[in-house]
Amino acid sequence: MDDKYDEDHDAIMEKIRSVTNLPVKYVLTTHHHSDHSGGNAKFATSAEIISTVNARANIVGHKQPNAPDMYPARVTFTDQCSVFLGGKEVRAYYFGRGHTNGDAVIYFPSDRVLHTGDLMAGKTPLIDYTGGRSIKDWTKTLDAALKLDFDTVIPGHGDVTDKAAFETYRADLEKLCNRAAELVRKGTSETDFRKVMETEYGWTANTMQAQWSIPGLMAELKTN
Repeated sequence: MDDKYDEDHDAIMEKIRSVTNLPVKYVLTTHHHSDHSGGNAKFATSAEIISTVNARANIVGHKQPNAPDMYPARVTFTDQCSVFLGGKEVRAYYFGRGHTNGDAVIYFPSDRVLHTGDLMAGKTPLIDYTGGRSIKDWTKTLDAALKLDFDTVIPGHGDVTDKAAFETYRADLEKLCNRAAELVRKGTSETDFRKVMETEYGWTANTMQAQWSIPGLMAELKTN
């Protein structure tokens, strides 16, 4: 699941070889950002890269600012796909927009494990408006994922956790959305909006949230 940056390929393969000498046949990528799909080119020499239709389009369209050229998936899906290998099924779902417009969640039904990609990552969301995201759709996307039967959660960034933490992340995301919408309804200036997000959510000037998310977030919430 996800092959990180190009320069991480050897370290990933070393980890894989500590478990098995079998070849890597499939790489399921959760979305188009280079820290998740940047290693596609090296894996594509022997493995099939699989992503959502939108994630592939975002790589082809160079939707991530300042990212290097990346190798797009050769196999795509719109709603759901499955890989059957080694006697187990792995399912990939697209439930809607959130972090980007092409986020997949990867589900291991027999192990009751969910890989969220950056639909859950860190303590506060990054809303990539260049990548077709939506703060308003994000909670609906997480609600769909929560209907799956799982116990363990692998987030896009951070420690492996559980379903309760995923539910908390979803609730916190809704609170952030409501707080931001309240500020927009009051006609808060972008300068003052940034101050609130910095004070309450840690979106300081050097964070990707402050750089990527704020203007688009305000514009999206004005359409309510």
